[in-house]
Amino acid sequence: MDTFADLRFVTLHEFGHIVDYVGLDAGAYPAFRTLFKASPRWRSCFPDDLSDTGCVESSEIFADQFAYWATGLPADPSGGCGDPPLADPAAFERILRAHYAFRPPLWRNPAVAQR
Repeated sequence: MDTFADLRFVTLHEFGHIVDYVGLDAGAYPAFRTLFKASPRWRSCFPDDLSDTGCVESSEIFADQFAYWATGLPADPSGGCGDPPLADPAAFERILRAHYAFRPPLWRNPAVAQR
């Protein structure tokens, strides 16, 4: 077991949750879902929407795919959620660049009047 690879993957998986939560716009979800579902590795038990009614939650699929993209690893070193890489890194990056922007909560936005 490569402990460094495992630590990198887990760290970037968790960072993927942060990217998902604070940065993706509404258009990102259908774009990523279309990309992931086109993979021959897509499993019928993965959710087809944002629900978490599959063998792997959609938020976990995104976080793992983010970690695969960021590390270039061909598999999760610790086994993780059990979803394989589903996207070409360049295609993943194109969608990420098109749909990511830091979006802090409104109460943190200095342009919004504080009440």
